[in-house]
Parts: sequence; structure tokens; C-alpha cells
Amino acid sequence: MKDEKCVITEIKKLSHSIYSLKFKSNFLKVNSLPGQFLNIKIDNTSPQILRRPFSISDIKKDEIEILFNVVGKGTAILSMKKEGDYIDVLGPLGNGFKLNDDYEKYIILGGGIGIAPFPYLIRNLREKNIKFDVFFGYRNVNDIVKFNAFHYEVSTDDGSFGFKGNVIEMFLSRIDLYMDKKVKVFACGPNIMLKNLEKINQNYGFEVEVSIESYMACGIGICQGCPVQSRNENKNYLVCKDGPCFNLTDIIL
Repeated sequence: MKDEKCVITEIKKLSHSIYSLKFKSNFLKVNSLPGQFLNIKIDNTSPQILRRPFSISDIKKDEIEILFNVVGKGTAILSMKKEGDYIDVLGPLGNGFKLNDDYEKYIILGGGIGIAPFPYLIRNLREKNIKFDVFFGYRNVNDIVKFNAFHYEVSTDDGSFGFKGNVIEMFLSRIDLYMDKKVKVFACGPNIMLKNLEKINQNYGFEVEVSIESYMACGIGICQGCPVQSRNENKNYLVCKDGPCFNLTDIIL
């Protein structure tokens, strides 16, 4: 990992509350894996002095992209940054998604801002000619982020666009397509979404890897502030150091 000051090349609003921010970093381009994250110092003044974690959303050439939802003062300040501004970036951090040739197809499930880590994963899957299906869920049509680089199915909680219901319900409605295939599921989103996925998967037994959303002050395991309980051992994992990507059977959500 490396701490570097990076120049912002683009920032734009993608939906009602989700922003894209791009910046230059050749180091991150060379050293980052899908599913890893960055810890970014939003501002040098109190109370926004602590870094905030953001998934590496995509990497194209030497340009790194993050997606974020404006939910508080820190992300509000970040949304007001401009092209040419500098941000302090620490990364890449954590462990990314595990890819191998054991599966016929990968299934990607993203809920809300949980879509953030997947464009870079999808870019890697396409480069390796690996088959995948993508399901993204949003609250309503105003929250939808449009991606032109890959096909994906959309659900909205209120039915204002696409499938009416959440992303797990949409996946369940298509699950017969995968019953005779060896598949692996990657999922990221609110804890309730991941718990619902865990519940339905008891009937199907797919391999499931989840990216956990958590507050991470240090990002490197020093502050011990992001524990997640191990299912099989009498200990806690740390989301920042041991994750953020975990096999669903290894943790208690």
C-alpha cells in the first residue's frame, strides 16, 4: 500500500445521491485487485479528520474511480471537490474477490451503493472471458446508476423501474437458470440484503462471497474498530485487514 496525494480528474453526480470521483494513480493501477478498497482523507480540519473507506470501483488506464453516496458531512465535502483538487489516498487495502476457473458462471448482486466494487470486477471477468450475470437493486428509479460497459438487470423496491422488489427477490425469481450450473455469487450491499441472501442460500448451497460495508477508521487493522464474528472460530475478523471480502460461511453477519 501507499499513501499518496492524487489529483482529481473528474467528479460528477450519477443519480439522486450517488457520485463518481476519478483521480490519477499509476501505483494503484498496477497494484490493485477487484474488491480492495481505499482510505481517503476527506479534509484536514476537524471533525472530518478521519479517513473514509471507499471501494475501488473501476480502473481504466491510470485513472481510478470511486462511487459514493452522500450520507454525512464527510461525503458532502467530498462531493464538492473539483477537477484539479488533490485528495490524500491510502491504498490499496484489504483482500479482494477470489477468482478461479472452478465455476461455469459468476453471479453479481449489488444493492444500493453496494454496486460500487463491481465495475472493476466485471472488467476483469470480461478480460478473462469468464461468463457472468449482474443484478443491481435500488430503492427507486431516481437512484439508478447507468452503466454502458456491461449488461445488468435492475430491480427497484417501489417498482418504478425493472423488477418490483429488492435485488435478492429478483435473483430468486431467476434462480432456476442456475440450478444445473456450478456458479459462484459475489454480493455487496446493506447487511439486511446479505442476511436475506444467506437465508435463501440455505436451500441452494451456492458458493457466496460477500463484500462487507463497515466504518474503518485506520483501514489497516490497528484501531480494531471493524470486527466481524467468525462462524467457525472463537475470534473476530477485522473487515479492513481480513476482508472486506469474505466467504459467507466464514462469518456471522
